Amino acid sequence: MFGVIIPNQLAQVPVAVNQTTYTLPIANGHLVTDICVSAVAPFPADDVGAAVFYSAIPPYNEFAYLGALSNSCLSTILRTGWDLLLAELPTKDVLLKIEILPAAQILELVAVQPPDVKLEYGKKVALNLYRYLESYNTGVDGSVLQKALDNWLIRFEAKSKHDPNFVFKTE
Repeated sequence: MFGVIIPNQLAQVPVAVNQTTYTLPIANGHLVTDICVSAVAPFPADDVGAAVFYSAIPPYNEFAYLGALSNSCLSTILRTGWDLLLAELPTKDVLLKIEILPAAQILELVAVQPPDVKLEYGKKVALNLYRYLESYNTGVDGSVLQKALDNWLIRFEAKSKHDPNFVFKTE
């Protein structure tokens, strides 16, 4: 059994569809940026875990991977990205599915990680900064500016991998 916490809402318990699959409909998914998913008890063995999926297109047949749980990680906070993903869809409801799977199958899902939102944000900030500075280009060779921004982006990526929240610690 699992619990799901959505910020500013009561904790919810997904409904068991069968012994290995649990679902939870989420209204207004476009307003949900993060969710906390937790196992209520440890898994019976270390060679099983749970994968968290979501579907946003009725009749909710196709699911996308969101995150995973295991005995070494019984709860997790997942960034959904639904605020952007659901913006163009006519319905804003989401079906969350938690499925108990063999650990090997979960490792395959985890290997294909979605893009790091914070890193992508940093890249967009760098691009925006570059475009702004480029607008002041007076015809002088801009290679120094390009090299400085390239070095900044490489440094940003390295720091982001080491500590994803380093941007908030900068003064």
